[in-house]
Amino acid sequence: LTPAPARREAPCPVYGVCGGCRLQHLPPERQATAKRAVVAAALRRIGGLEIEVPELRRPGDPLGYRNRVTLTIRGGRSGFHGLHDPAEIVDCPNCLLAEKPVQEAWDALAPWTALPGGGELRVTIRANAAGRIALLVEGGQTPGDREAVADRLPNLESYLWVDDSGTPLLLGGRAW
Repeated sequence: LTPAPARREAPCPVYGVCGGCRLQHLPPERQATAKRAVVAAALRRIGGLEIEVPELRRPGDPLGYRNRVTLTIRGGRSGFHGLHDPAEIVDCPNCLLAEKPVQEAWDALAPWTALPGGGELRVTIRANAAGRIALLVEGGQTPGDREAVADRLPNLESYLWVDDSGTPLLLGGRAW
Protein backbone atom coordinates (compact mmCIF):
# COMPACT_ATOMS: atom_id res chain seq x y z
CA LEU A 1 0.00 0.00 0.00
CA THR A 2 2.89 2.31 0.78
CA PRO A 3 6.23 2.04 -1.08
CA ALA A 4 9.19 1.10 1.09
CA PRO A 5 11.68 3.92 1.70
CA ALA A 6 14.35 2.17 -0.40
CA ARG A 7 12.05 1.69 -3.38
CA ARG A 8 13.01 3.59 -6.53
CA GLU A 9 11.69 4.05 -10.04
CA ALA A 10 13.05 1.17 -12.13
CA PRO A 11 15.31 2.37 -14.99
CA CYS A 12 13.88 -0.11 -17.51
CA PRO A 13 10.87 1.08 -19.53
CA VAL A 14 9.28 -2.41 -19.56
CA TYR A 15 9.93 -3.23 -15.91
CA GLY A 16 6.80 -4.58 -14.26
CA VAL A 17 5.57 -6.09 -17.54
CA CYS A 18 8.66 -8.01 -18.68
CA GLY A 19 9.59 -11.14 -16.76
CA GLY A 20 13.32 -10.72 -17.40
CA CYS A 21 14.30 -9.18 -14.08
CA ARG A 22 12.50 -8.49 -10.83
CA LEU A 23 14.69 -6.27 -8.67
CA GLN A 24 15.26 -3.02 -10.55
CA HIS A 25 12.95 -1.19 -8.15
CA LEU A 26 15.66 -1.62 -5.51
CA PRO A 27 18.93 0.32 -5.33
CA PRO A 28 21.97 -1.88 -6.21
CA GLU A 29 23.01 -2.62 -2.62
CA ARG A 30 19.47 -3.77 -1.75
CA GLN A 31 19.39 -5.92 -4.92
CA ALA A 32 22.53 -7.72 -3.67
CA THR A 33 20.90 -8.38 -0.28
CA ALA A 34 17.73 -9.71 -1.95
CA LYS A 35 19.71 -12.01 -4.29
CA ARG A 36 21.71 -13.36 -1.38
CA ALA A 37 18.46 -14.15 0.48
CA VAL A 38 17.05 -15.95 -2.59
CA VAL A 39 20.16 -18.16 -2.88
CA ALA A 40 20.10 -18.96 0.86
CA ALA A 41 16.41 -19.89 0.70
CA ALA A 42 16.96 -22.13 -2.35
CA LEU A 43 19.89 -23.92 -0.69
CA ARG A 44 17.78 -24.46 2.42
CA ARG A 45 14.61 -25.53 0.57
CA ILE A 46 16.14 -27.68 -2.19
CA GLY A 47 19.38 -28.88 -0.65
CA GLY A 48 18.53 -28.83 3.03
CA LEU A 49 21.67 -26.74 3.59
CA GLU A 50 22.07 -24.03 6.19
CA ILE A 51 25.18 -22.21 5.03
CA GLU A 52 26.35 -18.63 5.01
CA VAL A 53 25.96 -17.28 1.48
CA PRO A 54 28.87 -14.99 0.56
CA GLU A 55 28.18 -11.31 0.10
CA LEU A 56 27.51 -10.37 -3.51
CA ARG A 57 29.92 -7.76 -4.81
CA ARG A 58 29.65 -6.38 -8.30
CA PRO A 59 32.35 -3.94 -9.37
CA GLY A 60 31.33 -1.13 -11.65
CA ASP A 61 27.95 -0.20 -13.09
CA PRO A 62 24.88 -1.99 -11.70
CA LEU A 63 23.60 -2.23 -15.29
CA GLY A 64 25.19 -3.96 -18.28
CA TYR A 65 26.54 -6.98 -16.40
CA ARG A 66 24.70 -9.97 -17.93
CA ASN A 67 26.78 -11.97 -20.37
CA ARG A 68 23.77 -13.96 -21.56
CA VAL A 69 20.24 -13.16 -22.66
CA THR A 70 17.57 -15.49 -24.00
CA LEU A 71 14.86 -14.01 -26.19
CA THR A 72 11.76 -15.47 -27.75
CA ILE A 73 10.83 -14.63 -31.32
CA ARG A 74 7.26 -15.36 -32.32
CA GLY A 75 5.04 -13.88 -35.01
CA GLY A 76 7.33 -10.94 -35.76
CA ARG A 77 7.73 -10.02 -32.09
CA SER A 78 10.95 -10.40 -30.15
CA GLY A 79 11.59 -10.00 -26.48
CA PHE A 80 11.16 -11.64 -23.11
CA HIS A 81 8.20 -13.53 -21.68
CA GLY A 82 5.65 -11.48 -19.80
CA LEU A 83 5.86 -11.20 -16.04
CA HIS A 84 2.16 -11.93 -15.43
CA ASP A 85 1.54 -13.94 -18.62
CA PRO A 86 4.49 -16.13 -19.62
CA ALA A 87 2.77 -16.89 -22.96
CA GLU A 88 2.97 -13.19 -23.87
CA ILE A 89 6.05 -11.79 -25.62
CA VAL A 90 6.98 -8.33 -24.33
CA ASP A 91 8.53 -6.35 -27.18
CA CYS A 92 11.94 -5.25 -26.03
CA PRO A 93 14.47 -3.54 -28.30
CA ASN A 94 17.25 -3.94 -25.74
CA CYS A 95 18.01 -4.91 -22.18
CA LEU A 96 19.71 -2.55 -19.75
CA LEU A 97 21.31 -5.52 -17.99
CA ALA A 98 23.00 -6.98 -21.11
CA GLU A 99 26.74 -6.55 -21.52
CA LYS A 100 27.77 -4.39 -24.47
CA PRO A 101 28.84 -7.30 -26.77
CA VAL A 102 25.54 -9.09 -26.09
CA GLN A 103 23.51 -5.96 -26.85
CA GLU A 104 25.56 -5.29 -30.00
CA ALA A 105 24.90 -8.85 -31.23
CA TRP A 106 21.20 -8.42 -30.44
CA ASP A 107 21.12 -5.17 -32.45
CA ALA A 108 23.03 -6.73 -35.36
CA LEU A 109 20.69 -9.72 -35.61
CA ALA A 110 17.42 -7.77 -35.41
CA PRO A 111 15.02 -8.01 -37.26
CA TRP A 112 15.98 -11.69 -37.07
CA THR A 113 15.39 -12.47 -40.77
CA ALA A 114 18.69 -14.37 -41.15
CA LEU A 115 17.86 -16.82 -38.34
CA PRO A 116 16.16 -20.18 -38.78
CA GLY A 117 12.57 -19.88 -39.92
CA GLY A 118 9.26 -21.57 -39.42
CA GLY A 119 7.79 -21.12 -35.99
CA GLU A 120 8.78 -19.82 -32.59
CA LEU A 121 12.48 -19.39 -31.83
CA ARG A 122 14.35 -19.25 -28.55
CA VAL A 123 17.55 -17.26 -29.12
CA THR A 124 20.37 -17.25 -26.57
CA ILE A 125 23.22 -14.78 -27.03
CA ARG A 126 26.24 -15.19 -24.76
CA ALA A 127 29.52 -13.26 -24.68
CA ASN A 128 32.78 -14.47 -23.20
CA ALA A 129 35.27 -12.20 -21.41
CA ALA A 130 36.91 -11.32 -24.75
CA GLY A 131 33.56 -10.27 -26.25
CA ARG A 132 33.29 -13.32 -28.54
CA ILE A 133 29.69 -14.41 -29.14
CA ALA A 134 28.06 -17.82 -28.83
CA LEU A 135 24.66 -17.97 -30.50
CA LEU A 136 22.18 -20.76 -29.78
CA VAL A 137 18.92 -20.81 -31.73
CA GLU A 138 16.29 -23.36 -30.73
CA GLY A 139 13.24 -23.99 -32.92
CA GLY A 140 12.29 -23.54 -36.53
CA GLN A 141 12.30 -25.86 -39.51
CA THR A 142 14.81 -24.22 -41.86
CA PRO A 143 18.39 -23.21 -40.99
CA GLY A 144 18.14 -19.63 -42.21
CA ASP A 145 21.06 -17.74 -43.73
CA ARG A 146 24.20 -18.74 -41.84
CA GLU A 147 26.43 -16.49 -43.98
CA ALA A 148 24.27 -13.44 -43.16
CA VAL A 149 24.50 -14.26 -39.46
CA ALA A 150 28.30 -14.58 -39.71
CA ASP A 151 28.47 -11.27 -41.63
CA ARG A 152 26.39 -9.50 -38.97
CA LEU A 153 28.44 -10.94 -36.12
CA PRO A 154 32.17 -10.62 -36.90
CA ASN A 155 32.96 -11.73 -33.33
CA LEU A 156 30.94 -14.97 -33.68
CA GLU A 157 32.66 -17.86 -31.93
CA SER A 158 29.91 -20.47 -32.14
CA TYR A 159 26.53 -20.75 -33.85
CA LEU A 160 24.40 -23.76 -32.97
CA TRP A 161 20.86 -24.44 -34.18
CA VAL A 162 18.55 -27.01 -32.60
CA ASP A 163 15.58 -27.55 -34.92
CA ASP A 164 12.02 -28.33 -33.87
CA SER A 165 12.80 -32.05 -33.83
CA GLY A 166 15.62 -31.51 -31.33
CA THR A 167 18.45 -32.17 -33.78
CA PRO A 168 21.49 -29.92 -33.15
CA LEU A 169 23.43 -28.54 -36.12
CA LEU A 170 26.59 -26.45 -35.93
CA LEU A 171 26.04 -23.56 -38.38
CA GLY A 172 29.26 -21.67 -37.65
CA GLY A 173 32.36 -21.56 -35.53
CA ARG A 174 33.14 -24.16 -32.90
CA ALA A 175 30.76 -26.43 -31.02
CA TRP A 176 32.12 -25.39 -27.63
